[in-house]
Amino acid sequence: MPHVAVITGASSGIGAATTRVFAARGWDLVLVARRRDRLEELADEVGGATVVDVDLTGPGAPRAVFEAVRDNHSSRLDVLVNNAGARFPGTFAQTGAAGIRQHMAVNLDAVVALTEQLLPLLRSTPGSSIVNVASVSSFISRAGAVGYSTAKAALRGFSDGLAIEEEANGVHVGLVVPGFIVTEGFPQTELVENSKTSWAVSTPEAAAEAIWEAGPGGESQVHVPRPWAIATAARSVVPAVVPAVVRMLGATTTPEAGSVEQR
Repeated sequence: MPHVAVITGASSGIGAATTRVFAARGWDLVLVARRRDRLEELADEVGGATVVDVDLTGPGAPRAVFEAVRDNHSSRLDVLVNNAGARFPGTFAQTGAAGIRQHMAVNLDAVVALTEQLLPLLRSTPGSSIVNVASVSSFISRAGAVGYSTAKAALRGFSDGLAIEEEANGVHVGLVVPGFIVTEGFPQTELVENSKTSWAVSTPEAAAEAIWEAGPGGESQVHVPRPWAIATAARSVVPAVVPAVVRMLGATTTPEAGSVEQR
Protein backbone atom coordinates (compact mmCIF):
# COMPACT_ATOMS: atom_id res chain seq x y z
CA MET A 1 0.00 0.00 0.00
CA PRO A 2 1.48 3.42 -0.93
CA HIS A 3 2.64 5.80 1.74
CA VAL A 4 0.31 8.73 2.42
CA ALA A 5 1.17 12.37 3.19
CA VAL A 6 -1.00 15.33 4.11
CA ILE A 7 0.51 18.59 2.86
CA THR A 8 -1.02 21.88 3.95
CA GLY A 9 -0.53 25.13 2.08
CA ALA A 10 -0.15 22.95 -1.01
CA SER A 11 -1.52 25.38 -3.60
CA SER A 12 1.74 27.27 -4.18
CA GLY A 13 5.34 27.85 -3.12
CA ILE A 14 6.87 25.40 -0.67
CA GLY A 15 3.68 23.33 -0.46
CA ALA A 16 3.43 22.82 -4.21
CA ALA A 17 7.13 21.97 -4.43
CA THR A 18 6.73 19.48 -1.57
CA THR A 19 3.83 17.87 -3.39
CA ARG A 20 6.06 17.27 -6.40
CA VAL A 21 8.87 15.83 -4.24
CA PHE A 22 6.59 13.30 -2.55
CA ALA A 23 4.71 12.45 -5.75
CA ALA A 24 7.99 11.74 -7.54
CA ARG A 25 8.71 9.15 -4.87
CA GLY A 26 5.39 7.40 -5.44
CA TRP A 27 3.42 8.66 -2.44
CA ASP A 28 -0.34 9.15 -2.26
CA LEU A 29 -1.18 12.72 -1.28
CA VAL A 30 -3.85 14.74 0.48
CA LEU A 31 -3.46 18.36 -0.61
CA VAL A 32 -4.89 21.04 1.66
CA ALA A 33 -5.35 24.75 0.93
CA ARG A 34 -8.08 27.32 0.33
CA ARG A 35 -7.81 27.57 -3.47
CA ARG A 36 -9.48 24.50 -4.96
CA ASP A 37 -8.65 25.41 -8.55
CA ARG A 38 -4.94 25.46 -7.79
CA LEU A 39 -5.12 22.23 -5.82
CA GLU A 40 -6.93 20.44 -8.65
CA GLU A 41 -4.42 21.72 -11.20
CA LEU A 42 -1.55 20.46 -9.06
CA ALA A 43 -3.28 17.13 -8.45
CA ASP A 44 -3.63 16.65 -12.21
CA GLU A 45 0.03 17.54 -12.70
CA VAL A 46 1.27 14.86 -10.28
CA GLY A 47 -1.06 12.16 -11.51
CA GLY A 48 -3.84 12.46 -8.96
CA ALA A 49 -4.33 13.39 -5.31
CA THR A 50 -7.05 13.91 -2.75
CA VAL A 51 -7.99 17.60 -2.58
CA VAL A 52 -9.34 19.34 0.53
CA ASP A 53 -10.14 23.02 0.03
CA VAL A 54 -10.54 24.49 3.51
CA ASP A 55 -9.39 27.46 5.55
CA LEU A 56 -7.42 25.74 8.31
CA THR A 57 -8.40 28.40 10.82
CA GLY A 58 -12.04 27.31 10.50
CA PRO A 59 -13.50 25.06 13.22
CA GLY A 60 -14.45 22.23 10.86
CA ALA A 61 -11.19 22.13 8.90
CA PRO A 62 -9.26 19.53 10.93
CA ARG A 63 -12.20 17.12 10.79
CA ALA A 64 -12.51 17.58 7.02
CA VAL A 65 -8.86 16.61 6.56
CA PHE A 66 -9.26 13.64 8.92
CA GLU A 67 -12.26 12.37 6.95
CA ALA A 68 -10.38 12.73 3.66
CA VAL A 69 -7.59 10.50 4.97
CA ARG A 70 -10.04 8.04 6.51
CA ASP A 71 -12.31 7.76 3.49
CA ASN A 72 -9.74 7.86 0.68
CA HIS A 73 -6.66 6.25 2.24
CA SER A 74 -8.01 3.75 4.79
CA SER A 75 -6.89 5.95 7.70
CA ARG A 76 -3.22 5.49 6.78
CA LEU A 77 -1.07 8.57 7.39
CA ASP A 78 2.70 8.38 7.16
CA VAL A 79 3.56 12.10 7.13
CA LEU A 80 1.79 15.30 8.12
CA VAL A 81 3.44 18.40 6.65
CA ASN A 82 2.25 21.51 8.49
CA ASN A 83 3.39 24.04 5.92
CA ALA A 84 0.45 26.48 5.71
CA GLY A 85 1.23 29.87 7.20
CA ALA A 86 0.97 33.60 6.69
CA ARG A 87 2.75 36.85 7.50
CA PHE A 88 0.80 40.08 7.73
CA PRO A 89 2.24 43.63 7.53
CA GLY A 90 2.66 46.10 10.34
CA THR A 91 4.72 46.85 13.42
CA PHE A 92 3.50 45.91 16.88
CA ALA A 93 2.63 49.56 17.59
CA GLN A 94 0.43 49.55 14.49
CA THR A 95 -1.31 46.19 14.96
CA GLY A 96 -1.06 45.55 18.71
CA ALA A 97 -2.36 42.42 20.40
CA ALA A 98 -4.82 41.83 17.55
CA GLY A 99 -1.89 41.46 15.15
CA ILE A 100 -0.27 38.88 17.40
CA ARG A 101 -3.52 36.93 17.63
CA GLN A 102 -3.93 37.05 13.84
CA HIS A 103 -0.50 35.49 13.34
CA MET A 104 -1.03 32.91 16.08
CA ALA A 105 -4.35 31.79 14.58
CA VAL A 106 -2.75 30.85 11.25
CA ASN A 107 0.78 29.84 12.19
CA LEU A 108 0.20 28.05 15.51
CA ASP A 109 -3.43 27.44 16.43
CA ALA A 110 -4.34 25.88 13.08
CA VAL A 111 -1.26 23.64 13.22
CA VAL A 112 -2.05 22.50 16.75
CA ALA A 113 -5.70 21.75 15.91
CA LEU A 114 -4.85 19.74 12.79
CA THR A 115 -2.07 17.84 14.56
CA GLU A 116 -4.42 16.94 17.41
CA GLN A 117 -7.03 15.64 14.96
CA LEU A 118 -4.59 13.55 12.92
CA LEU A 119 -2.35 12.29 15.72
CA PRO A 120 -4.31 9.02 16.24
CA LEU A 121 -3.82 8.18 12.54
CA LEU A 122 -0.11 8.94 12.77
CA ARG A 123 0.28 6.81 15.89
CA SER A 124 -1.41 3.88 14.17
CA THR A 125 0.90 4.08 11.14
CA PRO A 126 4.38 2.66 11.90
CA GLY A 127 7.30 4.98 11.19
CA SER A 128 5.17 8.09 10.75
CA SER A 129 6.34 11.71 10.93
CA ILE A 130 5.15 15.24 11.51
CA VAL A 131 7.04 18.05 9.79
CA ASN A 132 6.41 21.58 11.00
CA VAL A 133 7.64 24.44 8.82
CA ALA A 134 8.81 27.26 11.06
CA SER A 135 11.10 30.11 10.00
CA VAL A 136 14.45 31.69 10.75
CA SER A 137 12.20 34.39 12.23
CA SER A 138 11.48 31.95 15.07
CA PHE A 139 15.07 32.54 16.17
CA ILE A 140 15.76 36.04 14.79
CA SER A 141 13.01 38.61 14.82
CA ARG A 142 12.91 41.65 12.54
CA ALA A 143 11.17 44.99 12.62
CA GLY A 144 7.73 44.69 11.07
CA ALA A 145 7.55 40.96 11.71
CA VAL A 146 7.05 40.73 15.46
CA GLY A 147 3.74 38.86 15.21
CA TYR A 148 5.13 36.37 12.70
CA SER A 149 8.24 35.76 14.79
CA THR A 150 6.16 35.28 17.93
CA ALA A 151 3.95 32.67 16.27
CA LYS A 152 6.83 30.80 14.64
CA ALA A 153 8.81 30.76 17.89
CA ALA A 154 5.78 29.22 19.57
CA LEU A 155 5.56 26.64 16.77
CA ARG A 156 9.22 25.77 17.35
CA GLY A 157 8.55 25.23 21.05
CA PHE A 158 5.52 23.09 20.25
CA SER A 159 7.60 20.99 17.86
CA ASP A 160 10.44 20.44 20.32
CA GLY A 161 8.14 19.26 23.11
CA LEU A 162 5.97 17.16 20.82
CA ALA A 163 9.04 15.38 19.46
CA ILE A 164 9.94 14.19 22.95
CA GLU A 165 6.38 13.20 23.83
CA GLU A 166 5.68 11.25 20.66
CA GLU A 167 8.99 9.40 20.37
CA ALA A 168 7.61 6.59 22.52
CA ASN A 169 4.58 6.36 20.21
CA GLY A 170 6.71 5.92 17.10
CA VAL A 171 5.95 9.36 15.65
CA HIS A 172 8.96 11.41 14.57
CA VAL A 173 8.65 15.21 14.68
CA GLY A 174 10.96 17.26 12.46
CA LEU A 175 11.30 21.02 12.06
CA VAL A 176 12.21 22.91 8.88
CA VAL A 177 13.63 26.40 9.31
CA PRO A 178 13.56 28.39 6.06
CA GLY A 179 15.25 31.73 5.58
CA PHE A 180 14.20 33.91 2.66
CA ILE A 181 12.45 31.79 0.02
CA VAL A 182 11.96 33.01 -3.53
CA THR A 183 8.25 33.01 -4.38
CA GLU A 184 6.04 34.59 -7.00
CA GLY A 185 5.00 37.39 -4.68
CA PHE A 186 8.40 37.82 -3.02
CA PRO A 187 11.16 37.32 -5.62
CA GLN A 188 13.87 38.50 -3.17
CA THR A 189 15.63 40.14 -6.14
CA GLU A 190 17.80 42.55 -4.17
CA LEU A 191 19.00 39.85 -1.81
CA VAL A 192 19.74 37.38 -4.61
CA GLU A 193 21.69 39.91 -6.68
CA ASN A 194 23.85 41.07 -3.76
CA SER A 195 26.86 38.82 -3.12
CA LYS A 196 26.77 39.72 0.59
CA THR A 197 23.21 38.48 1.06
CA SER A 198 22.61 35.82 -1.60
CA TRP A 199 23.59 33.12 0.91
CA ALA A 200 20.40 33.86 2.86
CA VAL A 201 18.02 33.02 0.00
CA SER A 202 16.77 29.66 -1.24
CA THR A 203 14.01 28.15 -3.37
CA PRO A 204 10.76 26.30 -2.68
CA GLU A 205 12.35 23.20 -4.21
CA ALA A 206 15.19 23.27 -1.67
CA ALA A 207 12.70 23.75 1.14
CA ALA A 208 10.71 20.77 -0.16
CA GLU A 209 13.80 18.55 -0.04
CA ALA A 210 14.41 19.78 3.52
CA ILE A 211 10.86 18.71 4.40
CA TRP A 212 11.64 15.25 3.04
CA GLU A 213 14.79 15.13 5.18
CA ALA A 214 12.87 16.22 8.27
CA GLY A 215 10.08 13.69 7.67
CA PRO A 216 10.94 10.33 6.11
CA GLY A 217 14.63 11.22 6.37
CA GLY A 218 14.39 11.44 10.14
CA GLU A 219 16.26 14.72 10.69
CA SER A 220 15.18 16.68 13.77
CA GLN A 221 15.86 20.14 12.32
CA VAL A 222 16.86 21.35 8.86
CA HIS A 223 17.74 24.95 7.92
CA VAL A 224 17.19 26.23 4.37
CA PRO A 225 19.65 27.35 3.18
CA ARG A 226 22.09 25.57 5.49
CA PRO A 227 24.19 28.65 6.50
CA TRP A 228 21.22 29.94 8.50
CA ALA A 229 22.07 27.27 11.09
CA ILE A 230 25.20 29.28 11.89
CA ALA A 231 23.24 32.53 12.13
CA THR A 232 20.61 31.08 14.45
CA ALA A 233 23.28 29.52 16.66
CA ALA A 234 25.04 32.89 16.84
CA ARG A 235 21.83 34.36 18.24
CA SER A 236 22.63 32.67 21.57
CA VAL A 237 26.42 32.95 21.50
CA VAL A 238 26.94 36.51 20.22
CA PRO A 239 23.50 38.15 20.24
CA ALA A 240 24.86 41.63 19.49
CA VAL A 241 25.86 40.48 15.99
CA VAL A 242 22.35 39.47 14.98
CA PRO A 243 20.79 42.96 14.69
CA ALA A 244 23.65 43.96 12.38
CA VAL A 245 22.99 40.96 10.13
CA VAL A 246 19.28 41.76 10.03
CA ARG A 247 19.98 45.37 9.08
CA MET A 248 22.36 44.19 6.34
CA LEU A 249 19.61 42.05 4.87
CA GLY A 250 17.41 45.13 4.85
CA ALA A 251 13.67 45.57 4.70
CA THR A 252 13.17 44.59 1.06
CA THR A 253 11.36 41.39 2.04
CA THR A 254 8.88 43.04 4.39
CA PRO A 255 5.31 42.95 3.03
CA GLU A 256 3.95 46.30 1.96
CA ALA A 257 0.91 47.75 3.67
CA GLY A 258 -2.19 45.81 2.72
CA SER A 259 -0.26 42.77 1.48
CA VAL A 260 -0.18 39.27 2.90
CA GLU A 261 2.55 36.67 2.43
CA GLN A 262 0.80 33.32 2.55
CA ARG A 263 1.53 29.72 1.71
